[in-house]
Order: sequence, then structure tokens, then C-alpha cells
Amino acid sequence: AAQGLERLLGDADVTLMTLGRLADILRRIGKSEEASLLATRLLDSGRRTMSPDHPYLAYFLTVSGRILTSTDQLSAAEAHLREAWQILG
Repeated sequence: AAQGLERLLGDADVTLMTLGRLADILRRIGKSEEASLLATRLLDSGRRTMSPDHPYLAYFLTVSGRILTSTDQLSAAEAHLREAWQILG
């Protein structure tokens, strides 16, 4: 699904936000592995294409932090959430 969206919409901000929402939905329905893979790709794309203080990057970090929390990777989750907080703060 993610690859289809990327082909359809390109690597635009709207595509990345949509992929972020998809990753969060996958987390919510218990598909943690798929959510984690998508969040990793999303965060990599965000870091590559956006400035380090871009609010969308904070969103991607938050989504990733939620997924990491749901899989008990708490120290990694904390690092992502703290970075998001720094961007937004």
C-alpha cells in the first residue's frame, strides 16, 4: 500500500503525512511489525527531505515513538519523543 501511494503521489509532504497516518493505523490495529517498517522508512525520508526543525518531522518522530512504545522499546521511544518535543518546543 505504501509503495502504491508513493508512486501515485511522489515524495511530497502530503504523501509522507499519509504514510505517517497509515503507520499509526497499523500500530492501532496490532500490526506492529508493518507499522515499525513503515515508520522507519517515513522517518528516513523525512530526515532526508526536510529541515531538522520541520513540524512534519516532529510528527513522524511522534508516530515512531508511539510504535516503539507499543513494542516495549522504551529508550528508543523516549529519544524520538524528546526530539519531537525539541522541534515543537
